[in-house]
Amino acid sequence: MIATRNLSSRNLLNKKEAPPSTIKESSESSQTIDDQDSDKAGKTLSHENTVVRVDTTLKQQRKAAGISSNMGSPFPVQKQEIVRVTQQLLDAISCKDYESYSRLCDPSMTCFEPEALGNLIEGMDFHKFYFDNNSGTRGPKIHTTLLNPNVHLMGDEGACIAYIRLTQFIDKNGDARSRQAQETRVWHKRNGRGWVCVHVHRTGAPSSVTTADCHF
Repeated sequence: MIATRNLSSRNLLNKKEAPPSTIKESSESSQTIDDQDSDKAGKTLSHENTVVRVDTTLKQQRKAAGISSNMGSPFPVQKQEIVRVTQQLLDAISCKDYESYSRLCDPSMTCFEPEALGNLIEGMDFHKFYFDNNSGTRGPKIHTTLLNPNVHLMGDEGACIAYIRLTQFIDKNGDARSRQAQETRVWHKRNGRGWVCVHVHRTGAPSSVTTADCHF
C-alpha cells in the first residue's frame, strides 16, 4: 500500500509539472511565430526597397534619352548630333534665317502642323511664306528652348527626335510671352549634305504672322 501511494504521488507530481512544460512550449512556439512575422516583415521591406530601386533605374533610363545623360546609350554621339542639328534648325527659325533653315531641310520635306489646318504639306514654299511675311526685323526677339529630347536611331542614316519646343517672344504690344508645342522630326543623312529634315509633325496652337511668334 505504501509503495502504491508513493507511485500515485509521483504520478500526481508529474501531472502537475506538465502544464509548465506545455506553457513553455507554447511560449517558444509563440516566439517562433513572432520571429517568422518579423522575418516576413523584413522581407516585405526588402521587397519595397527593391521596387524603389527599380523605379530609380527607370528614371535613369528615361533620363538617358536626353542629351545630358547619353553615356548609357549605345550611340550617344549620334544622338547628340541629332539634338544639335535640331537646335540649329530651331535657331534658324528664331533668327528668321531662311538660308540656314533651307540647308537643314529636304526640298520635299513633308509636315503636319496647325498652320496647315490638318493637311499634309510637301515642299518648302509653305514655310518660306512665314519667313518672308513674319513681322519684325532680324534680331534676338525670339528664343527657343528644346526640352526633353528623345532620339530614336534608325541605322546610320536615319533618326527620329521628339521633344518639347518652348518659344519665348515679344508680341506686337512689346510684351514678353511664351508658347509651347510638341514636335517630332525625322532626319535623313545625305551624302554631301549631312543631316536634313525630311518630315516634321507639330501640335499646338497655330502661330500668327502678326506677331514675332513663329513656328515652321
